[in-house]
Amino acid sequence: MEIRPMAGLLNRKNVRGMGAAAAVALILLLCAFYDLTHDDGFLLSTALGGLLLINFRKKKYLQAQGEKLQKEHDELRRQNETAQKRFQHIFDHAGDALFFIDPTDGSLLQVNPQGERMLGYSQEEIRRQSLSVLFPGRQMRRYLRLVRRVLRDGYGEEPALQLRRNDGEKLIGAVHARLGQLGEHQIVHGVIRDVTRFRQAENTLRRKNRELVLLNEIARNIAGRSGLDELLQTILEDVIAVFEAHGGGIFLVRNECTAMQLAAHRNINSDVLADIRNAPPGLGLAGRVAVSGHPQGSADVQTDLRLRSHAIRNAGWRGFQAIPLTAQEQTVGVLFLFNHDRRVLNRDERSLLMAIGHQVGTAIQGAELFEALKWQNRLTKASNRELE
Repeated sequence: MEIRPMAGLLNRKNVRGMGAAAAVALILLLCAFYDLTHDDGFLLSTALGGLLLINFRKKKYLQAQGEKLQKEHDELRRQNETAQKRFQHIFDHAGDALFFIDPTDGSLLQVNPQGERMLGYSQEEIRRQSLSVLFPGRQMRRYLRLVRRVLRDGYGEEPALQLRRNDGEKLIGAVHARLGQLGEHQIVHGVIRDVTRFRQAENTLRRKNRELVLLNEIARNIAGRSGLDELLQTILEDVIAVFEAHGGGIFLVRNECTAMQLAAHRNINSDVLADIRNAPPGLGLAGRVAVSGHPQGSADVQTDLRLRSHAIRNAGWRGFQAIPLTAQEQTVGVLFLFNHDRRVLNRDERSLLMAIGHQVGTAIQGAELFEALKWQNRLTKASNRELE
């Protein structure tokens, strides 16, 4: 019997969602409607079964693919969560200060807890804080230049960037920064390491080396001196250079500390020279040193009542330090330094000056004894000639 008019009922589209019971019912319906023979029914059942099998396998395949994709999605999500936790752990427990910077204006977007401890600010306070507060003076310009350098080159570093803590203390940070992405946004990220102690130790070592060089140079000059005036001038210029002073001078104490003579000077104008060339002991800062044998200093002589010279005030001297030149517990001279800005020497600098004072004082005493012996020798020779 011809069954083609009903063949459309058996295509894959029609049997795609058909269950087994529905398929059997369809076969019985077709057999009854077309009065099919047993063989025709068998062929029809076989065809329908094949279509159902194909549909079943396709559903199983799609189900397996869906489960595979879900597992992959779950694994990727788990890996992402693990990576985020790992990053957050590193960020929170890093020994150095980590930071994220907005490259458009240099503002700090986020810092880790170590950064909060280092700067003394909370996360919110740092985000609200002005860059001029965190980076005092010229340091802000150096910081912004670093950010621009990272934007241009992808990497930048600043070995000694000064920052101001919440308590006002300043620290020196070594900064290393790179350009990166945070989601869809471009950021600058990096690390700040507090190297304040290292820099201080480095500066101390450099200063000690400079002091040793100065003391050795003074000793060499003393050993090879050709005259006291030349020796004092050379020593004074070396001391001014090392202490970065604007000028200075050396007084010699005469007549058992009843007079002071300016034996060497540098960068002192004529008005001041005329006023202090023969300064009396006991008056003014240098005169007090000559009498007491103790150092005298002033951060700003413009407001210091101990200053007696109006010429010095008119010359714009401000920072001042005077130390005794001593030999065998006697003051044989006074060395002084001045600056045109406010300045106070620290303890190490004063200690170095005092060591120089002992060294130069001994040289002065030795030179004066040598001159006295030469004078005595000339007198002896003159007396011998008269006796002859």
